[in-house]
Amino acid sequence: MANPQVKNGYTTIANEIIEAVAGFDFSKRELKILLIVIRETYGYQRKSKEILRELLVKKTGIDVAHVSRTISALASKNVLFREKSELGINKDYEQWKLAETANSNRLKQPIEKESRVVQNSQEKLAETANSNRLKQPIPFNNVLKKPLKKKENNAHARVDSGSQNLKQPRKKAPDAIDALPDKPEGFDLIDRFVKYRKEIGKPFKSIDSIKTFHRKLGDAARDYNHAKELIETSIANGWQGVIFNKKF
Repeated sequence: MANPQVKNGYTTIANEIIEAVAGFDFSKRELKILLIVIRETYGYQRKSKEILRELLVKKTGIDVAHVSRTISALASKNVLFREKSELGINKDYEQWKLAETANSNRLKQPIEKESRVVQNSQEKLAETANSNRLKQPIPFNNVLKKPLKKKENNAHARVDSGSQNLKQPRKKAPDAIDALPDKPEGFDLIDRFVKYRKEIGKPFKSIDSIKTFHRKLGDAARDYNHAKELIETSIANGWQGVIFNKKF
């Protein structure tokens, strides 16, 4: 059975400091460390003292890693001070930052909580409004009638103005030059190249394009044999077109 006696040792400390300690929201670890620092300093009539971490671990039961962090936290709040390797308590408790921080946080919590509630409510209202807006049926006139009417007017405007931009439908290209009404000179070479283009998946798009190709070949070739050479060179190399050399 414990039977502490003053004659076995006591700590002289001002009542005001005890009341200040009781009035602040120290964490459990901070309060344990602070009490041992008071015991090791004021208990020996000293303002500061070198206190080993091992002693703090033994007296408080706190892990050594947490001991170091707790001392640093108390020092940052001006509750403890360091002098070289010694620790001491700052008896000017009005300089302790813990009260200001704790009271400030305690006052801010309801305001911040209320602000979050208002913000969440506003976000939900916005989401509901957007959802309802998406669900509303779109007027038929806005979707179909107006665009169709506008497009129709544009078509009439182009026809009435006599625009030349309207493209005439192309005549389908023949599979071979035999389909041409008039057989041009050297048509066998043209016919061969037309069939070759179809085989490689690059057919001529119209009769006019075949006529244009024949004209360019006739302008570039010196004679039939030269034209034949140009055609055969393109087919042998897998070319889509013919490289027309200048006439000599």
